[in-house]
Amino acid sequence: MRTRMNQQLVEVVSGSLPLLNNVFGILSGMFLVIFAGFFVAVSPATYRRGMELLVPASHRALAADVLSEIATTLRHWIKGAATAMLIIGVLNAVGLTALGVPAALALGLFAGLMAFIPFLGPVLGMIPALGVALTISPQKALYVFFLYLAIQVVESNLITPLLMKGMVKLEPALTILFQAFMAALFGILGLALAVPLLAILKVLVNRLYVERVANAH
Repeated sequence: MRTRMNQQLVEVVSGSLPLLNNVFGILSGMFLVIFAGFFVAVSPATYRRGMELLVPASHRALAADVLSEIATTLRHWIKGAATAMLIIGVLNAVGLTALGVPAALALGLFAGLMAFIPFLGPVLGMIPALGVALTISPQKALYVFFLYLAIQVVESNLITPLLMKGMVKLEPALTILFQAFMAALFGILGLALAVPLLAILKVLVNRLYVERVANAH
């Protein structure tokens, strides 16, 4: 019996390793991209000078202006993402407190931090709360599940799109559609990069195409 249990345990662990590798790979990629974008947004001058050297001298003034606008846009995106995390953390903390779940503030804070990671973040943020709720009763855990699900739906379809419209000037419908497009093409990592990439594309299209067409007429 013990040998059989050991074999089953080995099979479960070995079968879960590819999934764990994929999850950690996705998280590592997201954090690398996020921190790279953060450093570019905080100190754009260093990276801007390097990019300007790749542009012909006659277009360097325009390139410098566009790169500065992109850096400003990325800073606004970071502020919007941080605001969304704060709102989600508060909503979760208030909801868990109302449900009588212990350590509601800490659990809400963790959920807010995890909200920065699309798709996987809400799941990771919910797991500790479900674990605490299960120590009380399965019914309490079910209530917690529906609380997190409701907050995630509101965050994905209302909070984040409206914040991006206010801070990054992205229309909510366009943001949601582009997130779905990037998720379909590149999976979770594409979803994570959808909003900042859309903001950058908007700056490039406005400055390098729309304004030039308007000036041509």
